[in-house]
Amino acid sequence: MVSREQAIEAAWQLFITVAPVSEVREVEARLIDGTWAVVFFKHIHSDFVESPGVWIVEVLASGQPQWFEVM
Repeated sequence: MVSREQAIEAAWQLFITVAPVSEVREVEARLIDGTWAVVFFKHIHSDFVESPGVWIVEVLASGQPQWFEVM
């Protein structure tokens, strides 16, 4: 099992390959049934109309990050 900090680092390494870091407002990690759910909340610019959004990365007990599957 990886720690919260290790999960965030693993998720970050996957995240930065596809999303602009400047758009991250907040990061949260929760342990759910042995898998970390790491959520990157989008920064919403004051002069830009956009609905709030998030990116979610799962980090398995092995430390392997993967994108959260959405139906």
